[in-house]
Amino acid sequence: MALILTRRAGESVKIGDNVTMTVREVHPKKIYVVFEDEGVQYPHWANLYGDIIAEHAVINVTGISGRQVRLAFDADKSVKIVRTELLK
Repeated sequence: MALILTRRAGESVKIGDNVTMTVREVHPKKIYVVFEDEGVQYPHWANLYGDIIAEHAVINVTGISGRQVRLAFDADKSVKIVRTELLK
């Protein structure tokens, strides 16, 4: 079962203990995200309905509406996935 989150450009998700994924750009059929792990950034483009393979999760882009993207996170139950605004 996947965790479904909606994110806008500029919003982030913490995956596990070290990885942060930030949505940088949302286009009609693709998104641009940046993963950050211990200060190192890894940019990635993903197409609508495409998968993003992260260290602790597989992320599927399930929908794009305007500036919002709907993401389905598939990870082991032991991996915490949290919207970063909840960590402040």
